[in-house]
Amino acid sequence: MKRFSKCMLTTLLIGSLFLITSCETIDNIISSFKDTGSSVKESVTPISQGYTRPTSYEEAYTYRTDAPYKSIQSLLKTKNVESLRTTNVNDYVNAVIDFINENGKNDFEKAKMVHDVTALLISYDAAGFWSGNIPEQDYANVLKRKTAVCEGYANVFYHFCSKLKLSCVVVHGYARGVGTSLIATENAGNSNHAWNMVKLDGAYYLVDCTWDSGYMDGKVSKQDYNTDWLFIKPEHMIYSRLPDNSKYQLLEKPISKEEFVKLPYWRPKFFEIAESAEINNVQKNNQVGNNFTLKAIAKDGYSLSYSLSEARTGKEISNRIFTKDISEGGETVFTFPSAGAYLINVYYWKNSKAGKGCGQFICTASEGSEVQFPQLYSNDFNVKILSPAEMPLVCGQTYTFKVDGGTAGNILLAVGKQFVPFTKNEDSIWILEYIIPSGTKTVTIDAAKTATARSYSGIAKYTCK
Repeated sequence: MKRFSKCMLTTLLIGSLFLITSCETIDNIISSFKDTGSSVKESVTPISQGYTRPTSYEEAYTYRTDAPYKSIQSLLKTKNVESLRTTNVNDYVNAVIDFINENGKNDFEKAKMVHDVTALLISYDAAGFWSGNIPEQDYANVLKRKTAVCEGYANVFYHFCSKLKLSCVVVHGYARGVGTSLIATENAGNSNHAWNMVKLDGAYYLVDCTWDSGYMDGKVSKQDYNTDWLFIKPEHMIYSRLPDNSKYQLLEKPISKEEFVKLPYWRPKFFEIAESAEINNVQKNNQVGNNFTLKAIAKDGYSLSYSLSEARTGKEISNRIFTKDISEGGETVFTFPSAGAYLINVYYWKNSKAGKGCGQFICTASEGSEVQFPQLYSNDFNVKILSPAEMPLVCGQTYTFKVDGGTAGNILLAVGKQFVPFTKNEDSIWILEYIIPSGTKTVTIDAAKTATARSYSGIAKYTCK
């Protein structure tokens, strides 16, 4: 089997969530896992194996916009240019190169344009991947078909860069994706993916057009342009891919296969939106007692959320996650109902009702915990529950309910048919001292846009005993 027949698309998200089908086991979970805080540190000096890495990524990261150049989008739709793609592919390449040379202001912009051409024009060859019948992946055949696996994406990017006289490398190595599992033993020496390095202003940058072109929804490829893997820092790339040749890690001190397989997954976006994250102790598989604490605070405009499931069955576990107030460190606590392995998914949110995956890792609990947390519902008001954190609530006892109301105009506690109002203090925290009535089974915290609104949204639900 040729090397490229093993390549895979590992930006595998359903819509914005990680692809984990409800009836599949962990062996089919897509684990495109990246960097947590291991011992890997950002280097600011040239590496000694012939490939210099940047001293700063400040300029490069200005091109990670998650938006393609409109001029490139228009170029790809131009009829006379598009007709060349099928009739004379070399003339097509030259037409694209001429356009980039005329419009690209610098090498970064030119490389970004090549990235956009590759990621926008080519669709992932899901049918070929799943059937094992992979056609030729040279740049000419890929451009004519407009489909490829990772090898084809990398070859197209390489060819355009070469025509622009930008030094470029096709990198082969192991990537966590389809066919890999967090639970199973990883063979990090099994090459299954291809990406690129491109030299800009005297230093090499990592690029993966395959992962930036889209994702697979089940066995169907979906286009979904992004720039998560454009000029990405090696410290953020290493936790998803291990190059066959260690010099292509672009790390001052390359890591071994043994070190790689211990790393959890953090998508690069996690590091962009996490203002402070004490994650150096997180591994791919964390051996714990009956709970685990992760400290991560999202930057303004972003938020983080989590899901918990049984690692081997994929069964989701509810009422076992609670994120504390940011003033208390932004810690998220996970408790586990029994001994066993659990998969934790991490998502980020920004002005969207659909969270996007940015990390995964496993906790293997040695025992179970009785501690549960209230059931939380997504809401449009950015309301956050501060206390009480644990349940079940005990009837007859007094509890201090505290809520950060976000943009809500009113907060109520629903107890049966009774609605008890909260009081907003000078710190914009909504508070209610309340004795749980005897015989109460559940209580919910509800929020509305205004105090006179007739429609309320459920924020959290507590069970009582």
